[in-house]
Amino acid sequence: MGSGDWQLLPWIFDLRQGYAHDRRWKMFDNLRRSLSAPGALFLLVATWAIPNAPQSILIGFVLTALAFPAIQALISEFTTFRRGISLGTHLRTAGENVLWAIGNSLVSLTLLAQHAWLMLDAIVRTLVRLFITRRQLLNWITALEAKSASGHGIKNLILSLGSSSSLVIGAGAVVLLFNPAGIKVAAPFLLLWWLAPIVARVLSLPPKLDQAESLQPRIACNCA
Repeated sequence: MGSGDWQLLPWIFDLRQGYAHDRRWKMFDNLRRSLSAPGALFLLVATWAIPNAPQSILIGFVLTALAFPAIQALISEFTTFRRGISLGTHLRTAGENVLWAIGNSLVSLTLLAQHAWLMLDAIVRTLVRLFITRRQLLNWITALEAKSASGHGIKNLILSLGSSSSLVIGAGAVVLLFNPAGIKVAAPFLLLWWLAPIVARVLSLPPKLDQAESLQPRIACNCA
């Protein structure tokens, strides 16, 4: 989701096209979702940079939006009871699902700046190519290039740290320029976003092979 959705702008606003009403709104919804991460990031930075802003309310609003899957899982698990399952089993399963949702929400917060950067880069590139250069609208990469760019090597980690450092430094500079007192609240978030590439690398590493489940070489049996 990102550049491909924004390439549909001419078709979305062309009323002569015979798109169904629900299909057009689906396109708008895709655009809205691609702007959710940049919007959340912009709101947080603006909250820290604007003097006397209601930081608790605005930060709580963003954190609640990111934690919505965990809230939804909490409500669903503890208001729905399945027949044929003991209360202890239900509570244990519900707790595991809620913890999983909380973990996903924390990962979303950690990767918020990185996700916002990727979305903004894709959107700006698409709009420039669509309305200005009119070139490279279908810019494909090979599977080998995609695999190389998403690998777990140190080179990719350093490049990701460079991108996150630029974004964190820029956000911190904006806060220090307009509201130096806000850096105390912003610092934990900025540190978390700077470490996001390391967190992403750790989470994406393949699991270690369990020796008990690994295939053993076939042992020839000498039954003579």
